[in-house]
Amino acid sequence: MSDFKFLFVGTGGKHVHTLVREPGTFHFTRASKVESNTPSWISVHPTLPVLYSVNELENTSSNPPNGTISSFRFDKETGKLTFLNRISSGGAWPAHLDVHPEGKYIGGVNYFSGSIFVAPINADGSLGEIVHKETYSGSGPRTDRQESSHPHQFVWRQTAEGAWTIYVPDLGSDKIQRAYFGLASSKFTPTSFVAAPAAGSGPRHIAFHPTHSVAYVIHELSNTVSVHTVDKSTGDLSAPLQNINFLLSAEQLPPMNAAEITVSPNGKFLYVSQRGQDFIASLKIGAEGKSLEVASHYKLGGKLPRHFTVHGNLVFVGSQEGENSKIEVLKVDHETGKFEEFFFLGIDEEPQSIIAW
Repeated sequence: MSDFKFLFVGTGGKHVHTLVREPGTFHFTRASKVESNTPSWISVHPTLPVLYSVNELENTSSNPPNGTISSFRFDKETGKLTFLNRISSGGAWPAHLDVHPEGKYIGGVNYFSGSIFVAPINADGSLGEIVHKETYSGSGPRTDRQESSHPHQFVWRQTAEGAWTIYVPDLGSDKIQRAYFGLASSKFTPTSFVAAPAAGSGPRHIAFHPTHSVAYVIHELSNTVSVHTVDKSTGDLSAPLQNINFLLSAEQLPPMNAAEITVSPNGKFLYVSQRGQDFIASLKIGAEGKSLEVASHYKLGGKLPRHFTVHGNLVFVGSQEGENSKIEVLKVDHETGKFEEFFFLGIDEEPQSIIAW
């Protein structure tokens, strides 16, 4: 079984929640509910007991830009969250954060403004102001979702050269952007991008194989996953080797929106979630990580599974159902990719980002 102490939950409401697990059981109590406006994505520092949340707010005429990033210290015994500070994200609707593995910077995206940013992390885990920002351009054929650039994720990766590469799936422009980041200069150097497999795909998130130099991109609008090799020295992504649809059926009503993606710890399966048909699926990873085959679908009890996290052999899935929202906990066999129901956790705000710590 998985060993963890807390579940931190970012929501589509007004709070970040901490659920505490009773030792040796799967009984949870809520230890903390701290105010943070629309904290739809959360991230934890690699060494400090500090949590960060986006505040997914839009620009206003009286106070542009209005998106912010908040930091909180948490008690490692009780899980209680205490506010540290808040900074501007430099744009509207910040949607994702990733803390640099060395813990000195945090990067993120402003979905609506089409920009990415980096801010320094202070010694106590609080945030300094943004030191660098880049704004993307471009659009796609889906005028309802792709009228402009909409970066959806920010991921740090280190190349063999020791340089840090940033990957940014851009739903609005149908591109997976890439850039170098200089730790000394605190600046981005845009390098290249890879186009989505087809116009209107809407790249959302990227995941990397644990042992092979292969990346997988989930496309929200086309409900597909594309496979790319990764150049070990430069971080360049190849053109798609494969683009596989994973829907239960071809039925497209209500609108189908793919959501989260992750690779199993043993590298044998890719797990994806889908909103509309409301399932989590496993895709078997082939030789050298370069091919995928749909292995199984698990129809969820909740609806609109925006996010899930895998911890050991457990999968925590957040459903967006307003007052009926819940965290659905599944067991998964990483050797077969099969899911089975375990239990549900009720929560009074929509869970949109979950971390087991």
